[in-house]
Amino acid sequence: MNRATLALAFSLLAASLAAQTADSVIAEAISRKESEKVIAALESGARKLGEPASKRAVLRFLADYEERLALADRAADHYLEAASSGAGSRDEGLVLDAARCRLSLGDAERANALVSSVLLASFDDAVLARARVYAAWISLSSAEDPRPALSQIRSYADQPAFAAYEPALLFTLWWSDSDASARDRLLARHPASPEAAVARGEMGIAPISFWYLMPRDARSIAAFAAKGSAKSVVSKSAPVSEPADTKVSGDTKASGDDKAVADAKVSADALTSGDEHPRPTWHQLGFFRQRDYADELVAKLRAKGFEPIVRNEKRPSGTVYFAVLVPEDPRGEVGPRLKDAGFESFPLFEK
Repeated sequence: MNRATLALAFSLLAASLAAQTADSVIAEAISRKESEKVIAALESGARKLGEPASKRAVLRFLADYEERLALADRAADHYLEAASSGAGSRDEGLVLDAARCRLSLGDAERANALVSSVLLASFDDAVLARARVYAAWISLSSAEDPRPALSQIRSYADQPAFAAYEPALLFTLWWSDSDASARDRLLARHPASPEAAVARGEMGIAPISFWYLMPRDARSIAAFAAKGSAKSVVSKSAPVSEPADTKVSGDTKASGDDKAVADAKVSADALTSGDEHPRPTWHQLGFFRQRDYADELVAKLRAKGFEPIVRNEKRPSGTVYFAVLVPEDPRGEVGPRLKDAGFESFPLFEK
């Protein structure tokens, strides 16, 4: 065996061992079941791994896990740590994942700084396309005048380089600018997309202002709509979403809200006492820039027998958003009921 072949064999063996090491850390952490113990095990395991690729794999898994638990602040930090922990150059895709978390928290300034750093450093066309789309969404979320951002998004929707983002871009134009032609194009070109399902009124918007920043699988969405409530609580293919704030705050605007708030607080105590896995206090179904959209969703929920409330939230940019929430009951049955009624929701936990 010559030196080149031997070197290749050792390289492949090292890569295999690295993957096994990362996999074993992840498997051992997940076996702990409780989220805080899983997170602690992943953090500890990542620190002990000396091989850069293995450490990056564990940190990336940890960040994704935290993001799915609505711990976007921690997830953003771990995405950034993962981006810089591998051998060689920084993983700019992971930096954009961190930016997505920051934007979902309403931290447009830090999200923009991360995206700008990618635009300056990357030479990968796919990464640059994603960064430019994120930059346009950040501008739309924070600018006083949305027209420049909408113009940029409209331009991207017509360029082949951004074809992977066309459903989300067209949805943005319809959702934020009432562009009927963008909606028609979305329904005609991407009828099976989750964006088209929302535009047709077949499902509600997830509880963040820019839900379509998150990875979503059209097959899992279709299964969700077809099967109703499942016996299992979480699916591996469940879409990643992050509420703007895991604590309910702001002014109450809907009638009957005081009772709903009181019931939710009572439910929180009942749901967490003696339960290894605390249940949510609220289910958030929408997060809107326009009050009319929130009121429309409230009407649909009430028609199905739910008791929603609307909460105002003012972002650092000064923009006011309206969150639509339904309180959990002591039996923990609100989530499945919402799902059976055709509403997509995201759980919120109050301590």
